[in-house]
Amino acid sequence: MWLDVEPDAQSDHERVCRALDLAAARLATSFGSGWHLLPETGEVSVSTRAGTASIGRDSLRSAVRGLYTSLVEPGTIEALCALSLDEAESLVREGGTVSLTEDRLERLASVWSYLSPGRVSLDEMVKAGGTLRALHSHPVRESFLTNAAWEAHGCLMAVLGGGSLPARYSLFLFEADIGSKPISIPADHAIVLRNDCLELPDYGREIEAVLRLKETV
Repeated sequence: MWLDVEPDAQSDHERVCRALDLAAARLATSFGSGWHLLPETGEVSVSTRAGTASIGRDSLRSAVRGLYTSLVEPGTIEALCALSLDEAESLVREGGTVSLTEDRLERLASVWSYLSPGRVSLDEMVKAGGTLRALHSHPVRESFLTNAAWEAHGCLMAVLGGGSLPARYSLFLFEADIGSKPISIPADHAIVLRNDCLELPDYGREIEAVLRLKETV
């Protein structure tokens, strides 16, 4: 049960950086290389499925940041975190046992639902895949770049969502998603859920701080 899960031990920064590294490793695999073969800093020439590329762990992290920057509008995740927290707080304000209808559950799950690999259209992913061209010094098929972008960004969003959101909040929504509705939640459970959601705004800001590429003048 979701109430039995221990609160997260890792900081927001550690969880976001873990998601970034896993997505960068996924990108390395998509290219036909291996994360364990790449240097932490600097680049090496490797044979990918599309030819030769000069890559390293830092350059792949930067590539994942480029995908995120291309696909996620600034402020989107922070706004969804605030919306989820607002609904959690409304459950506590009502007091007593509260019935969670589909509409209320959707608002509570705003950020949890958004952090899903399937939220991006093909056209958006084709455009984002173009940001990976710089890793190769020769022409690369669009389909290859699109597939690599889809796998890396999908991994990033999946880890940011199910693997890194506040644990009890995330598991509550998973159980609610597969359970019968409406859901009744007593006041003491609503307080626990709200307390987990208090972490969401800081988590959303950390995602932006770590993953959005900074504009260069």
